[in-house]
Amino acid sequence: MTSTEYGETPPSYQLEQQQPNYAHAPPLQEGQQQPQLSLSSLSGPPKFCSECGKKVDGRFCSNCGYDVINNTKVNRSQPNQQNNNIVAVDNTGPRMDQAVLTHNGTRLLWDFEKHTCCGDGQLGLYPGARDNLPPELRSKGITEQQWREWLDELDDIQKKISPTICCVLSTLCCPGGILQCILCATFCPLSSNHCFSCLPCCFGDWHAAIRQWQERVNAILIEYGMYVKLKSFKPWRNAPESKYKSNRGNGKDDNYEFSTMEISLTPAATNLLRCEPWDNGINDVCTSGRGRAL
Repeated sequence: MTSTEYGETPPSYQLEQQQPNYAHAPPLQEGQQQPQLSLSSLSGPPKFCSECGKKVDGRFCSNCGYDVINNTKVNRSQPNQQNNNIVAVDNTGPRMDQAVLTHNGTRLLWDFEKHTCCGDGQLGLYPGARDNLPPELRSKGITEQQWREWLDELDDIQKKISPTICCVLSTLCCPGGILQCILCATFCPLSSNHCFSCLPCCFGDWHAAIRQWQERVNAILIEYGMYVKLKSFKPWRNAPESKYKSNRGNGKDDNYEFSTMEISLTPAATNLLRCEPWDNGINDVCTSGRGRAL
């Protein structure tokens, strides 16, 4: 197939099949039809779309419209609404969105730091996540503006009301030490959302905000067959492999709670993620831990 024929391909991405020359072919027997050569037989080895992973027989992916010859996006402003079961795979180079594909490519996973020690250091998602919409989400129809709004809301929650580790320890242990810690853990609903949860010594407003943020985002993601969930793991070594896992766990003991953000990409993966708990090994059964969302 010539470059001219490629250039004349209509937006439906359906290419006309080349017809072979039968001038020197042996005569056909009665009732026998001329053989037809398929496009795939003329295109060499099979190609796969670097955007959605689907096999492509011609120049354009019939699922998302990606030009596999020139590696360019075609008509991506109106994504195919039939691709809710397709997982887009990014093979164009290093990911700038800080995400890692897990579960055989059916989930995206980000590092998420829920607390800092004294108000400094990394908090929330790592730099680069906000300004780089994952191609898997873009292929589903999520816009960059929507993505930034979601992550800006999450960042505001983290910066404004996320308790620091020093704040938690001072609430539990100062000035009464171990006795105060036992009393607070036993009788004080520090993580529940109540009329006093906005006080500096309580954390219920932060847990409530985290839970409400997930509900707002999932109300939209679920329409695309996707789902988001924030999780915590303890000990941190049991957490799934993320981009910064080794750096985050360096020097930490088993009391460190390792948090992540996951987004499922297919309806099947969504059904599984919705059933999975945020709590993976923490098992906080104290009164102070009731109402936790992360």
